[in-house]
Amino acid sequence: MEVNKLMEELVEVIKDRKEDIIFSYLFEEEPDKILKKIGEKSSEVIIACKNASKEEQVHEISDLIYNLMVLMMKQDIEIENVIEELGKRRKMTLNKKSTKSVYPSIH
Repeated sequence: MEVNKLMEELVEVIKDRKEDIIFSYLFEEEPDKILKKIGEKSSEVIIACKNASKEEQVHEISDLIYNLMVLMMKQDIEIENVIEELGKRRKMTLNKKSTKSVYPSIH
C-alpha cells in the first residue's frame, strides 16, 4: 500500500476514535498525556530494538507512529507538513553532496 494512502487512512481512524474513552483521554487532555504516552512508546521501541524480534520491533514502532499521529492531529499538524519538511531536508542533503563533489576539500 502506498505510504500516503496509508497515512490518510490512519488519520481517518484517529478521527473516528475520538469517541473512544481511552483515546479521548489522550486527545482531549492537555498535551502532557499524549506526550507521556509518546515517551513510553519511544522507550518501548528502544528496548524492542535492543532485545526483541523484528516482529516485536515493528509492533512497537507502529504504536509510536500511531501516537505521534495523534499528537500531530492535536497540534493541528498535517502529515503533508512533515512530508514537506522531509523533502526540504532531502534537498539540503543533496545540495551538500553536490557541493562536496564540485569543491573537494583541500587537506
